[in-house]
Amino acid sequence: MQARLSFLILLLLALLLSASPALAKEESAPGGEGVSPRCEAAIDKAAGRYSRCLLKASAKYAKNENDSQLFLQQAKCEDKFNTQGARAQVRFGEDQCTPYMSKIADRTTNYAESVASEAHGLAWPSFPRAQHGVQPLSIATGSAGWEYNKTGRTICSQLNESDRFQCKTIVTRGSLQNIDLLQGGKVNLALSQSDMIPEDSVDFISLKNLSRQALYIFVRKTSGIYTIHDLMHKRVNTGPVGSGLRGTMNNVLKATGVVPSEASDVTAAQEAKLLCRNQTDAISFILDLNAPQVEQIEKTCRMRRLGFSHSTLEEVMRSNETYYPIHLGSSGQEEVYAVGLYVDLITYKDALSPEDQELIVDSLRTMP
Repeated sequence: MQARLSFLILLLLALLLSASPALAKEESAPGGEGVSPRCEAAIDKAAGRYSRCLLKASAKYAKNENDSQLFLQQAKCEDKFNTQGARAQVRFGEDQCTPYMSKIADRTTNYAESVASEAHGLAWPSFPRAQHGVQPLSIATGSAGWEYNKTGRTICSQLNESDRFQCKTIVTRGSLQNIDLLQGGKVNLALSQSDMIPEDSVDFISLKNLSRQALYIFVRKTSGIYTIHDLMHKRVNTGPVGSGLRGTMNNVLKATGVVPSEASDVTAAQEAKLLCRNQTDAISFILDLNAPQVEQIEKTCRMRRLGFSHSTLEEVMRSNETYYPIHLGSSGQEEVYAVGLYVDLITYKDALSPEDQELIVDSLRTMP
C-alpha cells in the first residue's frame, strides 16, 4: 500500500512538472472579444501557478487522504489566483479582464482535476460540489489583507466549525463587484456596504450587520482645502473600479455637486503616497470607526481629515437612506461630521435555502 501511494505521488509530481506548459499552450487561444491580450497573458500566467498549486494539493492528498486538508489547500490556491487576477484587473481594466478571468479559472480547475484523476482516479472533493450533506459557501470579500477580506476569513472560520458548511473567501475589488458576483450566481454570500445594496430590490437578503464604518477623506495640510466643496476641479482619488469606496465617493460628489478635474482609481495601499507626493489633492477610504489604519495613514505626511458641515451632510444623506451622521467635534463655530454607513453580510434569492440562511445567522450570533 505504501509503495502504491509513493508511486501515485511520484506520478502526480511528474505530471505537475509538465502541467503548466500544457495548460499555457491550451489557454493561449484568444480569450474572446473585448479581452485585453496583456490581461489575458497575465491571467494565463496566474492560471499556470494555480494549476501547479492544485496539483501539489492533490499530491499531498494522495498520501494523507485528508478531505478537509485538501479543501483548505485548494482554497489557498484559489485565493492566490484571485489575488493575481485582481492585480491584472487593476492594471489592465476590469471590463477587459473579468470575462476571461472566470472562464480560465473553471478551465484550470477542470484541467487539474483531470490530471489528478489520470493518476489512478484520485478523489477530488473540491468546491463547489456539495458532498455528504455539506453546503459549500463562497464569500466575496475585498482586497487581500484589508478589512473585508479579514472579516470574510473570520466568518468562514466560524462557519467551518459546523458540520454543515465548507466556506472559503474570494478576493475582489470590493462591494460593487461583490454585488455583481452574487447576483450572477458566482458566489452565494458577499460583504457589502449598505449604500451599495440596490435600494429598489427585494432579492438581496441581509443576514448580519457586521460593523459601522465611516468615509474618510484626507487632504494635505497646506492644500487650502477645508470643505468638500473645495474639491471642485481638484484631483480626487475615488477608489478602484468595483469597490464600494468608488460608489460612495461618486454618491457624495454627485450629491454635493462637486466635479473633480481628475478622478483616479488608485488602490488603498498607494493612496497616501500619492497625496504626499502632490500627485493628487484628496484621497478617500472607508474604514471601521476608530480603525488603527487611520492613524497610520495620517502619519504618512502632513495631512488632515476633511469633515462635512451639517448642511452638507444632509445633502449627502438624502442621496441614500442608509447613511447616518458621525459627529467629529467642532471647527470654530461649526460642528463637523463624517458620513457613516454599515457593512452587511448578504445573500441573494435562491442562492441558499431558508434553512441554511437561518443556520448561518445562528452560527454568527456570537460574532461581534
